[in-house]
Amino acid sequence: MTFSPDSTTIAYATHDSELNFADVSKPAGGKSDKSMLLYNGNPLLQGNFINSNTFVGCGFDKVPLLFKKNGASWTFVKHLDDGIKAVKQAAIQKGSFEQSQVFFKRSETQGATKLQDDVVLREMNTKHENYINCTKFVGNGSKLCTSDVNGNFFFWETAAL
Repeated sequence: MTFSPDSTTIAYATHDSELNFADVSKPAGGKSDKSMLLYNGNPLLQGNFINSNTFVGCGFDKVPLLFKKNGASWTFVKHLDDGIKAVKQAAIQKGSFEQSQVFFKRSETQGATKLQDDVVLREMNTKHENYINCTKFVGNGSKLCTSDVNGNFFFWETAAL
């Protein structure tokens, strides 16, 4: 949960990939206007307003997500890390621990099937190797720093957003 720089909007995310923006500029006791959008991805853990109309959220997708206010509602604009579109593949050898993990994941969704051949693990080629658990502005707010649970951190220019 975070407030916009002018303290008129609050942003909060839910576990089912829902992102909410509520107008809290009304007097106490008044009903606030709420804009809700469902993000087609994994849940967000952190977020920061760049300005009153621009929000960057991060979480289990391993990339910063840009949202902008369009009129009275908010919309998803883009991923700041284009690596989410690129896929890196790694071969998993038969009998390996990784093949067992793929087997169990498949059996949860498709029923039990025996993996006879080597399989390929598909993973996004993002800068962060794991989910992003922290975001902070650096200096005068010209850069946003994101860090993941593996200790990696990256800087994102905010001026062009």
